[in-house]
Amino acid sequence: MKILLSIIISAVLMLNFTACGGSDSEINTNVPKDDIPKDEINPGPFQAGEYGQITLTTEWIVPDGALFLDIRNDWERVEMRAQEAVGGALYEYREKAGNGSERYINPNFYEDVLVLADDENREVILICNSGSRTKSAAKLLSDRGFTNIWYITGGMGSWAATKPSETIINTPL
Repeated sequence: MKILLSIIISAVLMLNFTACGGSDSEINTNVPKDDIPKDEINPGPFQAGEYGQITLTTEWIVPDGALFLDIRNDWERVEMRAQEAVGGALYEYREKAGNGSERYINPNFYEDVLVLADDENREVILICNSGSRTKSAAKLLSDRGFTNIWYITGGMGSWAATKPSETIINTPL
């Protein structure tokens, strides 16, 4: 009986790992996005309203061809930013010395990201200060048609703690 139970558990675990493993053979992430003809870009892994989250590790790197987008205000990016992240699509306007009342969502955020990404199927990784804005921004972009949106949990706080050598501090843009 124990042997039969062990075989069943092993089989279930093997099927589970096989099913979750997936294959990246259809999408070559080592080719820069600009080198892929637009009609050959495959849809991302998510449906409308879905997006992914990334929990940083020291080994994690920005995938080739992905748009790594810092959605914070310029004054926040000057204070601290991830080395490879680009700006250009602000999600929420914030006053530097404000008490929180001077905030509003950029009505052109989706269009700004689309210009930078050039395609709704391109992998886009969002980062903000704590992960809160990026989660909201990821949902907005996914709801509007992006299929490969990710946000970094913990934002720049997590980035600076996990990747201090890839963090730029108090440097003009």
